[in-house]
Parts: sequence; structure tokens; C-alpha cells
Amino acid sequence: MPASARHAGAGPGGPGGAGACLDETALAQFVEGAGSEGSRAAVERHIDACPDCFELVTRYAQAYLSHGEEGEAEAVAAAPLLRGDSVGRYVVLDCVGMGSMGTVYSAFDPELDRRVALKLLRVRPQADAGWRVLQPRLLREARALAQLSHPNVVTIHDVGALTQRVFIATELVEGCTLRAWLGQQPRGWREVIEVFLAAGEGLAAAHAAGIVHRDFKPDNVLVGADGRVRVADFGMARVFSAADAPPVATDDPDALAVTGALVGTPAYMAPEQLEGRPVDARSDQFSYCVALYEAVCGVRPFAGGTLTELAEQVRRGQLRPPPPERMPAWLAAIVIRGLAVQPAQRHADMRALLDALRATPRRLSRRRWLMAGALVLVATAVGGYAVAQQLAPAAESRLCRGAQDKLQGVWDGPTRAAAQAAFEAVRAPYAAGAWAVVRARLNAYAAAWTTAHTDNCLATRARGEQSEAAMDLRGACLDRRLDGLRALTGLLVSADAEVVLAAPAMAQALGGPETCGDVAALQARGRPDPGRPETAALQAEVATARALRQAGKLAQARSHAEAAHARAEELGLTWPAAEAQVESGRAQAELREDLAAAEQTLVDAVWAAEASGDVEAAADGWTELVEVRRARAAYPAAEEAARRADAAVHRVADPARAALLAARVGQLHSTRGQFEAALASHRAALAGFAALGPSHVADAARAQNDIGVALQNLGQPEAALVPLGEAAAALERAFGADHPDVAAVRNNTASALSRLGRRTEAVAMFRQVLAARERAFGRGHPRTLTALQNIAAVQGELGVYGEAHDLHRQALAIQERTLGPDHPDIGVTLGNLALTLRELGARTQTRALLERAVRLQERGFGPDHPALATSLISLAGEQKHAGELEAALAGYERALAIRVKRLGPDHELVGRAMKRVGDCQARLGRTDEAIASFERALTIVARGSDPFGLLEARMSLAGVLWSRPSERARAAQTMAELREQLRTMKDPSPQARAGVEAWFAAHPEAEALIGPAAAAPG
Repeated sequence: MPASARHAGAGPGGPGGAGACLDETALAQFVEGAGSEGSRAAVERHIDACPDCFELVTRYAQAYLSHGEEGEAEAVAAAPLLRGDSVGRYVVLDCVGMGSMGTVYSAFDPELDRRVALKLLRVRPQADAGWRVLQPRLLREARALAQLSHPNVVTIHDVGALTQRVFIATELVEGCTLRAWLGQQPRGWREVIEVFLAAGEGLAAAHAAGIVHRDFKPDNVLVGADGRVRVADFGMARVFSAADAPPVATDDPDALAVTGALVGTPAYMAPEQLEGRPVDARSDQFSYCVALYEAVCGVRPFAGGTLTELAEQVRRGQLRPPPPERMPAWLAAIVIRGLAVQPAQRHADMRALLDALRATPRRLSRRRWLMAGALVLVATAVGGYAVAQQLAPAAESRLCRGAQDKLQGVWDGPTRAAAQAAFEAVRAPYAAGAWAVVRARLNAYAAAWTTAHTDNCLATRARGEQSEAAMDLRGACLDRRLDGLRALTGLLVSADAEVVLAAPAMAQALGGPETCGDVAALQARGRPDPGRPETAALQAEVATARALRQAGKLAQARSHAEAAHARAEELGLTWPAAEAQVESGRAQAELREDLAAAEQTLVDAVWAAEASGDVEAAADGWTELVEVRRARAAYPAAEEAARRADAAVHRVADPARAALLAARVGQLHSTRGQFEAALASHRAALAGFAALGPSHVADAARAQNDIGVALQNLGQPEAALVPLGEAAAALERAFGADHPDVAAVRNNTASALSRLGRRTEAVAMFRQVLAARERAFGRGHPRTLTALQNIAAVQGELGVYGEAHDLHRQALAIQERTLGPDHPDIGVTLGNLALTLRELGARTQTRALLERAVRLQERGFGPDHPALATSLISLAGEQKHAGELEAALAGYERALAIRVKRLGPDHELVGRAMKRVGDCQARLGRTDEAIASFERALTIVARGSDPFGLLEARMSLAGVLWSRPSERARAAQTMAELREQLRTMKDPSPQARAGVEAWFAAHPEAEALIGPAAAAPG
């Protein structure tokens, strides 16, 4: 029996489940026909009464029937059939294909006078016992498939069995596979999607019947000579293989492996299928999106020359960004969602995916507008249409003049000159680069807006291709885009340093005028033609509030938004009211004065938006709530907001909003310590922004920065340097080398260097970041805080406590000046300052600062905020030093409980807190409890990103193990390994090195217990 099959069936969680009660030897002998007749009869009686063992025997039998004994080169197949041979009533004509499942013949059915395709399973004929178990199940499943009838599914006519062979007679389709069809000639994405929509209908019908394909790929889709698309081999992978067993190793990602271990074609498999976990309809959706991506782009979304490489790319969600020249942004967003690593993050089902593909700009040809009944798009009379068709181009231009006039005072020569003068007056090092970016972006935007405005008019007035209602809807959208441009340029002409800093990102964030051409999408977003002048005025006021917020003028933004909301409520205008309230909540949130109040404003806004049908406002509000609830550490509520945001963004079908939401969800995952999920979300955000093209280059760069941070959190700082370097280069090209956004990425690069132990390089880069921010904002500005704190932290690790103390003092002074002396955010800085004072021997001041930090955070954040846990740990350390061990243990345990509650039991910070608990237990003489705490801490921190946390946990465990004579050799070996690690580490922790050396000085007899590999260096 194959080793892989033996392994698949053994132990809890294997194919038979934890309840199977037959041992492996009995199962193997039964399936292989070995053992005595009495023992086989006993097994057969047992499995008749035990469902778990029946399932397990079935899985063994499937693997054995396909592959025979371990060591055989290939399965033993029945002799090939020849023309004229019979299979039941069917007469064989020709062999049309062979695969790992068996052989396919064309055959004739004399009873119904038709040709069929005949599929025969390849099995091992001598496996009688296993075959008797497996054959009835194969027949049941094949007959269930035969009940599926749909025009886009190959029809199953008949199923049956002859000796050890199951045969399936299906419809014989004259035509070719989808792969062959794609290779016949170049295919545009519109043509490709039409075929995939038909194939998707077949998948959706199967899913509705409870059938999962498990091997959807272009080779299993047939394009008939009649033009009809049919999906073939539904459920065949399930019928002929053990779908839930672990994966088998192979280096061919295209190979169809039916080994009892891996089912389907790896290049198209979902992550759960590659890992041998249960699959469902969402796994088919993933395979469908892989195939669609490949058909449109010419390459598959995931790279990898071997199965191992491919599986790693798929599990990480590391797909190639779709080339925008091949795949439009709206299509990329739909496909990328279907390729989510987590099944729950994909489309709700195939029907939702197909609806998304249909509700897109590609379906909205101008001819289609003529048929849209909801907007009465056929309002133009036939006679009027004929007249319009006869208009000459010159007449067209006279009909639809005036677009350029609407830009006067918004973005014309005088406005550009005034904005340039304002930028030059700021004299910030980044101002020249920012102006170059803004000027180019707004020039292109104005040209695109003019073209779109003119085309909207011509489509109705000249070409007769859309109704007045459609023109009004598109015109209202273009007016909103113009309001956004007007609000931005109104700030640019009187720009201060804050506006200049934000201007490049604001210019890139303008909604593109081209999106106003999608009438169906505009209908779906729930914002009608303004109609009344008051509505247009409110819309302009909301645009002003948004621009002020993006420029950092938060108090002004909030004031404008609240005034617009009050006026809309007074007039009874529901959708401007919801949009204004979302902007008000955003400004409140960014002010960070009262996040609870900001959350309530946004909650009120999203429900008002939902009630009024304003899907755009709902999507924006729910997305903002993800961030606000994350900042408040209300993680379950944040996850609920993410689910609702996802639903709203899906309805809006806006790729930019989808990418932004992915970035927010990534930040939520990261805060919760779910770093793998965070990395997948940030990669989805990068793919989404990259697909949107040059207008979102800065957003794509920020997503790369987030990927770098996620990789650091996963303990991969070396890998993080690559996306961080790419992000910095992209932002430098976009905004100029002196822009503070570039410095922000350099700051994260320095953090990666620090985690790699390259602390001297890290300090040098942090100093460059600090210098750049001081040039941009001046000494003592709040935006210099992060750099100050990072330099201080690394210098403290290097033992340069004097400078670390001075820098923390500077940071505290900035915060007290800008936030006030009682703000809870000061608690972190107080804690950092206290730790440097402790190293300098000022224990009394240390404790006082930590007690102040705890008071501020308890009062400002509440009793279970993660930041409070950090201060509690530091304070408990002082209590332990003073000999107050019970109080210290209580503090550590409280901090541990907070972190477990807020971050989950496996977060790296939980491991660090657990280590502190163990330290205190060891001091109290609770050796068994201490060892258990240290071992649990080691398990957690070993998965984290901080090598020094792991090092400290091992030191603590070795120290307590020494107290047991039987564990002294293990303790000595561990300490010797740590000594060698610190000796070879660049920029090691002086405290750790001193701790190890002190331990050896206190335990000289330990040297004799050390093995040769870890002996002390000469």
C-alpha cells in the first residue's frame, strides 16, 4: 500500500476522523486482500456497523485501487479497449484520451442511437476486498452527478460497473477545450468573459445542487462547435480520489495527481485544497478566478516552477499584479477577491461573482443604454434619433461646447499661477517636488474631465445613444468630480506647509471622471441627479470638508461637514446628509479627541446611508469604522465593520475602495497579531492599487510599506527590506526625495535593520529620518516623535543610556506641549523614559513615572487596553526588584490577561508577558509553574519576530532548570548555545551578554556539562 495513503489514514484528523477504531495493520490487510479469511470477514462485519471505519477503509481503498503496492512504477491498468469492444450496451469506437483517472473512449449507444463519451476508471483488479467497499460508493456519487442537468454542464447519461471498473457515459461534445479555444487566436477580455460567464453558470448550478467540481481548469471546459460552453468532469476528482487527505510532493504544478493524497490540478487549486483541507464551492471559485486571470492576462496569477514554490505563493496570497493593459481595474478587483487566501474573504458564492462580472462597465455599451428600462433610456423618439444621426461633426461641436468654460476659476491659467506661487512661498524642501506632481496630475485630470463632459453630451444630443435621464445621471457624477477638484484647488492657491505636504496625495485621490461613464454602477450607488440647487450646494460643501480633512485641517473639516449635515437634515435631503455625516465622523476620528464620539457619528452615518440607499457613503463609513474600532481596541466590532464594508464595497464595485478596505483590514489583522492574514490583506491591497495604474502609485507604495512591516512582524526582516526599498523608491519618484512620506518608509527600513541585529546601521538611518523631518517640520514638531523614540530605543538596547534618556525627555516634552500633561498617549513615553532611568540607577524616579503612566492609561483608555498592559509589566518589574513579589506577580498576570483578551492567546506580546510571569514564579520558588510558563512563552515567541525575546525566554528557562540536578546538563547546554549566539551576533544586547556571562561566573561547574558543539570559544 502506498506510504502516503498509509500516512493519510493514520491518527486523529485523518480521513476516517478521530472516531475510527480499526488499527492501520487491519485496514491495510483488508484492503490488500491479505490476512486470513476469518480476519477479513470480521473487518467486513465491523465496517458495516461503524461509519468512521467504513470511511477510513474507503480512503485506503481509493489510494490502493489507483496505485497498487508501494514501489510499483505505475498503477496496473486493465487492457485497453479496441474498436468494437463492448462495455455494457456501449460499443467502443475510438480512444480519445488517457489520464490519471482512467481512459476516455468515444462509443455508440445502440439503444438510443447516439454517440457518447465513455469514461472508465483505471483500478487494480486484484484488490477484491477494497473494491467491494469502494464500488458502491463510486456508483452512488456518479449517479448523484447524473441528476445535474444544465445547458452549461456536460450531461451524464449513464453510470455502471463491470467487474472492477466503473464507467460513466456522458454527452459527446464536438468542439475543443477552453484552453485550445484560447490558443486559436488572440482573444480580447470581453470575448473571454462571455465564455467564462457561461462556464460560471455551470459551476453555479452544480453548487446549488450540492456538487463541488474540485478540478475546474480550462481543460475541463468544452467550447462546442455549436458555440455552447459546457463544464466537464464535475465531481470526478471526488469520485476517483481521496479529496481530504494530505498533499503529495510533486514538482509539476500542472500535474493532475490522483494518489489518494492530492486531488485536482495544483496550478488551479485553492490554498485549502493544496493543504489537503476540506474544500467547498468557494474552492471552485478560486480555481475559476485562476483560470480567468490566466485567460485574460496570458499568465497565471501565482508563480512557481514546482508544487512547493507554487503552494507557498498561493498560501501567502502573493499573486502577480494584473497588467492594467490586459485586465481593466474593475475586473482585477473582482478576480483578486476570488483569489483571497481565506475562503470567507472571497465572493459569497459563484452567483455573487457572476453578478459582479455582469454589473461592470464592460456590460454597458452605448447600445445597452438604449435598453435600460429603469432609466427610460429609450426616451428619444425614432425620428429624433434619425435627425441626430445626420448631424455633421461641426454641428456636434456646436451642440456640446462649454466643458472648458466650467474649469474657469477651478483649474485654468490664473489658478495654476496662484497655486505655484503659494507652493514656492512655503520654501519647504519637498515643495518643488510636490508642485511638479500636483501640476501634472491636475492637468491630466482637467483634460479627462473635459473629454468625459463633452462625450456625455454628444451621446444624447448628437449620437442619440442614451436618454436624457442617463445624461443627467452621468452629468451629476461629473459635477461631483468637479466639486472635488474645485475644493482642492481652492486650498492650493493659498497653500501653507501642511497643504503642500498633503497635496500630491490629495491630487491622486481625486475620483477619476472616467468612472462617471458607467450608468448601471451610478444607479447602484444610490445617488440621484441632484435636481435641486440646494443639493448641489451641499455636495460642494461636503467636497470642501473632504479636502480640508485630507489637508490636515481637521477642525475646519469637521465644522464644514457638520454644517452640511445640519442643512441637509433641515431640507430633508437624505443622501447628502449621510455623506456629510461620514465626513464629520472621519474628521472626528482623525482629530483623536474622542474616538467613542467619532465611532457613534460614523455608526449613525452608515445606518442613515443604508436607509437612504447611498451605497457609496455606507462603504466609506463602514471602512472608516474598521480603523476607528481598531484604534479603540474594539476588535470584534472592527471585524463586523469590515464584513459590512466588504458587502457595501462589493455593491459599489469600486476597485479603489476595495483596495483601501484591504489595507484597513490588514492593519486590523496586524494589530491583533494575525500577521499571516495581515500580509495577505496588504498584498491584496497592493494588487488592487497596482491594477488602477499611475494615479494610485502612492497608494501602491504604501501597500508595499505595509507588506514590509507585516514581514517584520512575521520574523522575516531580511525579506521585509525588499518591499520597503521598492516603496521608498516609488514614493521618491512620485513625491521627490525630500517628501516626509519617503522618510516614513525609511523609518520602517531602519526598524528592519534593528531586528536583524544591525543596530548601528539602524541608528544611522533613524538619524537620517529625524534630520529629514526636522528640515520639513522644524525641531520639536510632533512628527519628529517617532524618530526620536526609535533612536532612543535602539541606543538603550546598545547600552547608550545617557542619549536614550535625553531623547525620551525630548519626546515627552513635545507630547506634553501638544497633548497636555494628562493625555493617555503620554503613557508609552513615560514607560520608555522610566526604563532608561532604571538602567541609570534612578529607581525612585523610575517607579514614580511608571505609576503615573498606569494612572493616565487606566483613566484615558480603560482597564483593559493593550498599552496599559505594557506599563503594568514595567511597573511589576520595579515591584519585583523591590522584593514585592506577590504584587509583581499580580501585575504580570493582569497584563497577561489583558493581552490574551485583546490580542488572542498566541500573540507575540502574550509570550513576552508569560515569560515575565515565569520570572516572578521562579523568584517565589514555584519551580513547576515557572517552567510551564517559560515553555509556553518559548512556544509563542518562537513564532514571533523578535530574536531577543526568544533569547531572553531561553535564558530564563535555563536558569530555573539549573535548580533541578537532573536538568543541569540541559541548562548548561542552553546557556552555552546562547553565549555562542551572542558572540557571533552583530550589535548584540549588552544586557543579554552580561546576563549570560554573569550566569557562568555564578555556576563555574556548568562548563564541565557542556557538549563539544557548544563549548566555550578559546
